[in-house]
Amino acid sequence: ILQGAAGVAGGSGLAMTTDIQSGYFEKLLLTSTPRFAIVLGRMFADGIKAMLLCILIIGLALGFGAGFETGLPGMALLVVAGGAFALAYSGIGMAIALKTGSPQAAQAGFLIFFPLLFLAPTFAPTDVFADWLKVIAQVNPVTYILEGMRALVINGWNGAAFLKMAAAITGIGVFTFALTALGLRSRQA
Repeated sequence: ILQGAAGVAGGSGLAMTTDIQSGYFEKLLLTSTPRFAIVLGRMFADGIKAMLLCILIIGLALGFGAGFETGLPGMALLVVAGGAFALAYSGIGMAIALKTGSPQAAQAGFLIFFPLLFLAPTFAPTDVFADWLKVIAQVNPVTYILEGMRALVINGWNGAAFLKMAAAITGIGVFTFALTALGLRSRQA
């Protein structure tokens, strides 16, 4: 779900470069619409697409007999968390697109996710990590998102894991929205 959400999140940056290169973005800046709303609309679209992808993945998993420890409320929370992560992560590609106007550079924002994913307990528990990798996993926000989502599916309701997941998504969002605001400011200058 996280990899799919990150993949979907790359779409807003790529779409923004199309708008920039065609001149449509400059026309939007001439309207009375708040500047950040123009950018945020694209980012929210990625969040909604990621939520639809989450629903599809959950449906396929249930269809193949997977259980879901937290039931329907947990599924809904997983869908919202996937969408929130995509919204937050889309800020990276959007910031790059606004700063460079380059589709290739905007797509490269998706590549940042792979080290974050592989330096988290995605495929193995942190107990088997080398000491240096444990330190990296502890500061990696994807670790907490992954553990929160995993708890919803496998372990059941875990308030601490949920709060850490929400804090990690919020932290990523604050960081990437700030980058996006800086990119927007440089595009307007």
